[in-house]
Amino acid sequence: LVSNAIKFTEHGRVTVHASKLWENETGVLLRFEVSDTGLGISDEQLQQLFSPFHQSDSSTSRKYGGTGLGLAICRRLVLLFEGEIGVESEPGRGSTFWFTARFEKSAMALAAPDVFNSRILDAAASARAFLAGMHILLADDHTFNQQVALEFLESAGATVSIANNGEEALALLRRETFDCVLMDVQMPHMDGLEATRLIRQDPAFANIPIIALTANARGEDRENCLAAGMDDFIGKPFKVEEFYAKLVASLKSMV
Repeated sequence: LVSNAIKFTEHGRVTVHASKLWENETGVLLRFEVSDTGLGISDEQLQQLFSPFHQSDSSTSRKYGGTGLGLAICRRLVLLFEGEIGVESEPGRGSTFWFTARFEKSAMALAAPDVFNSRILDAAASARAFLAGMHILLADDHTFNQQVALEFLESAGATVSIANNGEEALALLRRETFDCVLMDVQMPHMDGLEATRLIRQDPAFANIPIIALTANARGEDRENCLAAGMDDFIGKPFKVEEFYAKLVASLKSMV
């Protein structure tokens, strides 16, 4: 929701607010709100907004990226947390997306961040021997994915440069030297497939490993990536052990 708010707000602000609705000995119900001063949504568009593959604007995918699945996935996740999700919006005056979620009080829940960080460190230690000192170009338009991949790569000793789309990735490749490119498939302005085809047309980048970051590394999607010139795949959402194992295995096979 925050990513969408930032994406559709060229001017103004984005505000995130959290509040406690109720609490007892075993759990707590929280309400989260993400408000923006962006494009806004009409009443007609609001009716189908949380349906799979729905875009509030037919040009949204081309201009901003995305498949229309994000809000439908948010709804499914909120239901798993015994909550509700909704939106209040007016065209030209911004939107407020909100959801509620119930959380259990437990020692395990409180310890989760430390457990997650220890898993990153343990997996990074085994990958460091191969990744340490590498300069990797990460092309992905989603801030959250950038942050996760960046933490994984830097924990293993790699240096990372970030591009938000294919055009930025090409510009960085022409200015700096990289050992590997991690390329998201779906990005605005220039997607990963087009960017990869252009990279492969330049003899200077003919041998640089390009690994796709995609949630659809099967069937036709896989064939399209290979046809464009990509070498391998890492699935999303990222799982720490799988991320390192796949990256190291792919790079070793290209040495």
